[in-house]
This record gives sequence, structure tokens and C-alpha cells, in this order.
Amino acid sequence: GITMPTLTIDTDYQLLFAEGYWIQTGRSFGKSYGAFTTLPNPNRVWVSTDAINWQDRSPIGLPVNPVCAYGNGVLVIVGGDKIFRSVDFGLNWTSLTVEAPVGLFSVAYGNSIFVAGGNGKTLTSTDGGVSWVQQSLSNSSISFIEYGSGMFLRSVGNLQTSKDGIAWTNIITNGWPINWIGNAAYGSSGFLLVSDTGKGGLQSIEGAPPSLPTTYATTGIVTGK
Repeated sequence: GITMPTLTIDTDYQLLFAEGYWIQTGRSFGKSYGAFTTLPNPNRVWVSTDAINWQDRSPIGLPVNPVCAYGNGVLVIVGGDKIFRSVDFGLNWTSLTVEAPVGLFSVAYGNSIFVAGGNGKTLTSTDGGVSWVQQSLSNSSISFIEYGSGMFLRSVGNLQTSKDGIAWTNIITNGWPINWIGNAAYGSSGFLLVSDTGKGGLQSIEGAPPSLPTTYATTGIVTGK
């Protein structure tokens, strides 16, 4: 069977696999073997090497809705106005506080750059998450940031791509309502974007990397976020 720590995750935010480690971020409402307990901070980070046995490696002060990204030996977790950095998969954490609160709830790694986004703002780090620079403002919240095929993809009311997290270019979506898009993932066939309301999905139609998907087509997928 699966061995979990005492507190179980009731709401999961992200599952990531990197360098032989599974990292799960989520929220526990205090259920401990069927009994309800009050937690000072219900937001958690769980780590496993086999997806069967898990350890709670939550940093102190972990914010609401934590999400993570991994690159070049560094695990980064963002949420609210906080950023956490670890080089040993959560055994030890360094906490960074963003100077101007940005409401972070998305992060990705690529091209040796971490890119994080939230309420109309984007932050980048080129030194492994040690320092962060605010790069752009938007009138819309950033629903997600994903990386693949040599570029970052984000949604800010419309879809945009960037190679460095600084300069962003709008892309075409064949008239599909962008405000429905809740999340994205990247695989060998390109990007797949899914609806937040169960209305379907978008898949990049320009194939596997290194092609840059500038046009998207509707798929038959019906799913939620």
C-alpha cells in the first residue's frame, strides 16, 4: 500500500517529477487518520522517490496555492508574495519575499530561466531562483505559465509566448475563447491547453519540438482544470 505522512492532502495543486523525485504541492484541511485537527498552516509539500512512500517537506510559512518548478538542480515553489528555493528537494529551504506583492500562482523553468506569474505581473530569475526581477505588467491575471519547445507559454486573457520571460508575443487560437483556458502541459506533440469549464481543449498543430506552435486547433477533449 501507499504510505503517506500523518496529514493527508485534501486538495492538490501540482504534481512534478524531476531527477527521480516526485513533488506534490497541496492543502490539508487537518484530517489525521479520519480525525479532524486544526492546522496553523494547511499548505503542504510532499516528496517521494517511488510515488508510494511520501515525506512532508513543507517549509515554514508556505503560502496558499503553492506551485512548483524544477531546473538545473533547484526546486522553486511560489505562492502569494513568497518564493521558496531548495537545492536538496525540500530538506532545506530558503525563503524569499517579493518586494511588491504580486499574488504568484504559476511558475515554469526553461532556457536557464525561472518565470513566475500572478496578478498581472511576471517575475524572472536567471540565477537559479536566488534573485527575481519584475518584467511585465498586464491588466489580466496570468492563468498559467508553461515551458516547452524552447519557449514559455502564458495566458493573460490571450495566449502569449516568450523565449526569455521578458518580451511576449500574442499567438493565434482560431477563435477559441481564451478565457476558458485553465491550464496547459507540454509533451512530444506540442502544447495541450485545457478548459477550466469542461468545454474542450486546444492542441498546438505544428508538431513536436523544435517547431514553435504559433497556431492552435480545437481538440475533442472535454475536461476540467
